[in-house]
Amino acid sequence: KLGFIDGPHLEIAYEMESCLQHDYGESLNLAGYLSAFWLDQGLDHLQGYIVFSLCVNGGIHACYTECLGKNAGSFLPLRCEDIDYTGVQERPVPCANPR
Repeated sequence: KLGFIDGPHLEIAYEMESCLQHDYGESLNLAGYLSAFWLDQGLDHLQGYIVFSLCVNGGIHACYTECLGKNAGSFLPLRCEDIDYTGVQERPVPCANPR
């Protein structure tokens, strides 16, 4: 309706989604769609990060407000190295049925 066409980035994103749907029953999320769409509209990766930071910003304020008045160090107290991951190790994601 608005006259946007699927550019090369969105076409690749849809190919990725086809693999995700076929192999894992998953679909492209909003961040994946918007990233491709904005690239096709001429935004660069830095401009995309800035726009996405607005989405995260509201959640950060809510977390901070919830922690006001609590002990120092209670706001986001875990570092990545504090987590002992025991799940499946990193592996390639195959695409058995590309579009």
